[in-house]
Formats: sequence, structure tokens, C-alpha cells
Amino acid sequence: MGCFLIFIPLGMLSMFYFLWRYPYGRVWHWLIWIFVIGLVTGGSTYGFCHIRLSEYLATPETEEYVSSLVFRYALANTIYATVLGALHSLWMSRFSKIQMHLPF
Repeated sequence: MGCFLIFIPLGMLSMFYFLWRYPYGRVWHWLIWIFVIGLVTGGSTYGFCHIRLSEYLATPETEEYVSSLVFRYALANTIYATVLGALHSLWMSRFSKIQMHLPF
């Protein structure tokens, strides 16, 4: 889960700052991209945890707890990835030749 938290925002923001060749990017483009990063990270975390936790922890008595735990892990990772992505973008914008004016 930690790899999802670190590598998905870094990879997707690298695509935004170094591969997206639209020089007239606006703040809402950046906000949409941060939202997409959160969705991808949350979905990846949910899928990974659902497979792993259901495999090891699920019994008829703990089924409800495990399903809520998977959702909480995915939600926490989504929030952390969104914040981490915003912080990464402040750092990466200094090195971009095209999107240097985003996020602020």
C-alpha cells in the first residue's frame, strides 16, 4: 500500500509536468489531475486490500469488519496520496519547462 501511495502520485505527476504538452494549462487542469491521482490510488489500494485481507482475515464472524477495514484503508490512502501529490507538484513544477506555472 505504501508503494501505491508514493509511486502512483509521482508517476502521474511526472506525466502531467513532463509529457503533457499543453502550454496553456489552468489550475482546474491540475485539480482534475490531482483528483484522478486520488481515484487511481484509492482504487488500487481497495483492490489490493480486498484481495489480500479477504484472503487472510475473512471468516463469517469478521466479514463485516474486514470489508469496512478495506474501505478505510482505501480512503486513507486516497487522502494521503492527494496531499502527497499536491506537495510533489510544488516540487516538480520547478523542473518543468512547460507547466512551470502550475499549480500556483
